[in-house]
Amino acid sequence: MRLLKCLYGLKISPRKWFDTYRVHLEKSGWSMDPREPGLFRKGQMKLTVYVDDSLIAGPDEALVRAEMQQILARFPGKVVPPTEVCDDGTEVRDLLG
Repeated sequence: MRLLKCLYGLKISPRKWFDTYRVHLEKSGWSMDPREPGLFRKGQMKLTVYVDDSLIAGPDEALVRAEMQQILARFPGKVVPPTEVCDDGTEVRDLLG
C-alpha cells in the first residue's frame, strides 16, 4: 500500500489528537469543563491542554505525579523540570520558554 498523505499537517489532525486525548482523560475520571474545552477537572486537580502540551495542578503532589505518570504511560512525553522550588514546596516552571 502506498501512503497518499500523512496525518501530520492535515487540517483534521489537531481535532483527532484532541479527541483521542479527551477520550483517554474521560476514561481516567477527568471531566471537561463545559465552558472551557481546554480545561479538565478531577476532584481538586485541574489539567489544561494547549495544542500538545498539558499542565496539571493540584493540592496533593503525590496524586498529581500519579496522574501525570498514568498519562505519560499512554502518551509518552517530556516533563519540564522546575526552574525553582520555593520554601513551601511550590515548583516554578518555564512553560513558555
